[in-house]
Amino acid sequence: AEWQQPPPPPYGQQQPPPPYGQQPPPAYGQQPPPPYGQQPPPYGQPAAPADNRKTFSILAYVGPLWLIGMFAGNEKNDPRVRFNVGQGMILTIVYVALYIVVGIISALIPRPNYFYGGGCAAYGVITSLLWLSVSAFMVIFALIGIMGVSKNQEKPLPIIGKFAFYK
Repeated sequence: AEWQQPPPPPYGQQQPPPPYGQQPPPAYGQQPPPPYGQQPPPYGQPAAPADNRKTFSILAYVGPLWLIGMFAGNEKNDPRVRFNVGQGMILTIVYVALYIVVGIISALIPRPNYFYGGGCAAYGVITSLLWLSVSAFMVIFALIGIMGVSKNQEKPLPIIGKFAFYK
């Protein structure tokens, strides 16, 4: 006969203790333990191997973490992972190139010299806005790529996506 679980006690009341020598009933919604000396039934089939394609595709847009999708596991040969790794790779290359360009521009702008006068008084504002715009570019384009992965779309990134060479 199948064991019937008693209903839970009314709200705010405790379950009465079991009679001496008996185990307490299982918590509400759980199966009772097997009788003494018997093994519990198996919990089902062994777990299937993890599908990391979406994870690797998302990581492709987070800086140099596209290397994980490029070299790790069987997913490296999956067309969708390869597409997103290519997009993440070109995004990282463009970000580094912009970083270098902004660094050169920042070095060329004359800094204010408070002892002798001269230089650009707005140096801090100009360089801060340049660095902020490069960082915003990276974040916005990474979010566009991650949103495409979450929607299972293979759309290249705007402007730079067509230059991806890893497919």
